[in-house]
Formats: sequence, structure tokens, C-alpha cells
Amino acid sequence: MTLERVPGVGEAHPDAMESAAAAARRDAAQVELRAAQLREETARLTPRERSERRVARMLLTATPAGQETQLDIVPLATIQEELSLGRTTASEMRRSARGGSRPG
Repeated sequence: MTLERVPGVGEAHPDAMESAAAAARRDAAQVELRAAQLREETARLTPRERSERRVARMLLTATPAGQETQLDIVPLATIQEELSLGRTTASEMRRSARGGSRPG
């Protein structure tokens, strides 16, 4: 007697697997973000320093792996919206974030 596989039994649907993987990535990103926020609180960073780190994280996230970070990879409008800043301040933040070290 041979056993046959029954489709759908003991197998996960590809869409369900992709959805679960996306949820896991989203959860991991949230944990990493909260950890960064806690490090910033512990370091007693000023609100401006925190904003610069946030912009630096935005730049790093938008940069493809293996490439150097470019300032224009994140539009000023996005920074303005995310941090509720004016255009000049957003531009200054982006330049400062690019010039700093890797955010925590």
C-alpha cells in the first residue's frame, strides 16, 4: 500500500506563508524601532538629535543594500510630513542625518 499526499493537508498556502512572513518582518521592525527609541531615551538625546536619527533610519531603509546612501533617496516632502517640519528644517535634518553615524 502506498500513501498519497492529500493536497492542502499539512501544507501552508503560499499566500498565507507570504502574509505570515510580512507580519513577522513588520513585528521585527517595530521591535527594532522601539529598541532604538529606548536607546535614545537612555542616551538623553535632544528632540533634534532624535529627529536626525529618525531621518538617518529613513535614509538607511530606503537605500538598496550595498549602495552608498544618497540624500535625495528620501524626498524632503516625506521628511516634512513624517516629522511635521518645514522645508528648510527638513533639509537641514537630512544633511545632518547623512553626515552622522549609523543610528542606533
